[in-house]
Amino acid sequence: MAVEFDDEEMSLLGSTTLSDSVYDILRGKIIDLSLLPGTVLNIKELGETLGISRSPIRDAISRLGMDGLVDIVPQKETKVSLIDIESIPEERFLRYVVERGVLLECMGKCSDEYYVKMNECIEKQEEARAKKDAYRQMKHDDEYHKLFFQIADKMRCWKTVMQNINNYERIRQMALWFDDISANACEQHRNMARYVYLGKQDAALTELDKHLNKILYEKQTIVQKYPQYFITSQVQQVEKPSLLDTLKRNMNLL
Repeated sequence: MAVEFDDEEMSLLGSTTLSDSVYDILRGKIIDLSLLPGTVLNIKELGETLGISRSPIRDAISRLGMDGLVDIVPQKETKVSLIDIESIPEERFLRYVVERGVLLECMGKCSDEYYVKMNECIEKQEEARAKKDAYRQMKHDDEYHKLFFQIADKMRCWKTVMQNINNYERIRQMALWFDDISANACEQHRNMARYVYLGKQDAALTELDKHLNKILYEKQTIVQKYPQYFITSQVQQVEKPSLLDTLKRNMNLL
């Protein structure tokens, strides 16, 4: 499968070292699912498309392998890694614990300017959702949450968290493919923004709990709809019938 790059992505080339630029571009395309799990990455084709040598591409792919975002089989092929279901609860926990602390830091610090920015992000999310543009919706969703870290002056925490929740971010992106799952995200964002702006700590934390924990209940629906994007053994584990279901089925056979 040939990988395509838009003008915005191509403009990143040369903004840092070539290796870093390619890493950032490919990582972004993997996280937002422009490159779906299981996609084969051809170094020669990538070099021809980007107009650069293979060396920085190899370096970038090696780093993506260390991140767990690509699977590299020497002398054979390189594929975008499948999503690791078992890692999602722990990655969500990391995001939740840090963002909860950040939200507490925001109390009494949210200016009118930041409140306006939050609501602008939410409006952009709603517009993207109306157009069924899951990519843009996720982009503005992340921009919204990033504002809390800016208010709390914890941007190093934001970068650290985002670098370590790759499976969680990919299944969040996939969740936006479902209208019924993504429907309440903007409402929760509006509530959170209002509570933080007004300094209502308990209400803000309650809304955050609902918002960041819901993926734990949504993931089975997502996995059952798109099992090809998840590690096979784990998909089988998710879909394995319960003991009660097995007993009921056996009773029907008697």
